[in-house]
Amino acid sequence: MSQPERLASRLDFRPIPIWDPVPWPYLIDILDNRQILEIARIQVQLHRETMQAHIRATEAFEKVLSAKG
Repeated sequence: MSQPERLASRLDFRPIPIWDPVPWPYLIDILDNRQILEIARIQVQLHRETMQAHIRATEAFEKVLSAKG
């Protein structure tokens, strides 16, 4: 891959936040199934709470926009 192609791939649109990469194969090698399931539950909880915060913010925006000024 040429340098311009590498640069272009770094500028691809990514609609979600990108965090530092996690060494998942390494974690899977050292964690037991219970720990892996707990991490998955934490990730689902984070996603749920983030979505709920977005809903609350959207409802607040709707209130402001529908208020008669």
